[in-house]
Amino acid sequence: MVYHFPYVNPFPDTAMSPARNLLAFVLFILTAVAIIPAQADTDTPGKRITLEKTWNTRDLGGYTGVNGKKVISGKLFRTDELASLTEKDQETLSAIPLAIIVDFRSIKEQQAKPDRLPKSTWRYYLLPITPGKLSDLQDSKIDESIMIRAYREMVSDSEAIAQYREFFRILQSDSNEPVAFHCAAGKDRTGIAAALILYSLGVDEKTIMEDYLLSAGYISGKYAGILKKHPAYAPLLTVRPAYLEAAFQAIRNRHGSIENYLQETLQVNPERMQEKYLQ
Repeated sequence: MVYHFPYVNPFPDTAMSPARNLLAFVLFILTAVAIIPAQADTDTPGKRITLEKTWNTRDLGGYTGVNGKKVISGKLFRTDELASLTEKDQETLSAIPLAIIVDFRSIKEQQAKPDRLPKSTWRYYLLPITPGKLSDLQDSKIDESIMIRAYREMVSDSEAIAQYREFFRILQSDSNEPVAFHCAAGKDRTGIAAALILYSLGVDEKTIMEDYLLSAGYISGKYAGILKKHPAYAPLLTVRPAYLEAAFQAIRNRHGSIENYLQETLQVNPERMQEKYLQ
């Protein structure tokens, strides 16, 4: 059975920060292209699942966590939007069987491109991390600092925190079914979620960064057309170490450590996460 959670816009027009405007611009660009088939695969930890109509679908399994234990394969999946899945793609995901989908896209993104859910899906959560209205940025103003500010916002804004907290509640529930989580490109909102999951499982930061940076290669073809016309958009259409580092530093500045943020702010129980997702 599929459940759609009620949506309340967390960023009314009267209360938008500049960072939310910036992130809105980023999301507009990310969702302005058609999805084209993925072409490659890898057998390394965090392996990519080749589907016809996604670019950035991968299993978080195989990474080394606490006490040398491995993240269990077939339980945690990160991906980009699932709006254009073919029947073959749906069959592939149903064979996992993928049961729970968590969608971090805004309500507008979700309405414009609703996910095509595998038949195995029995619960769908819409947890929008919504940046507000599209800003009027000019190409000349686009640089890496936009993404750095956006990443800081995604780990510090109260509504984004509430959505990540709910996400971890789902992960820590009694259900033992495979979970997939995604946004539009599967690199920013999803990238932070994946990094926090791996951190809670005791994966080292170097490995977490390596997993995060895999998105750069996987989605490069998806945005090649946009970059030809608008090369200035390059900082928005990839991932860079400085982006995730900015999020982690913002967490440490405000909470003392990522462990504190996970446990006290996102209400993560590391023992519970490790019990469920490590072997």
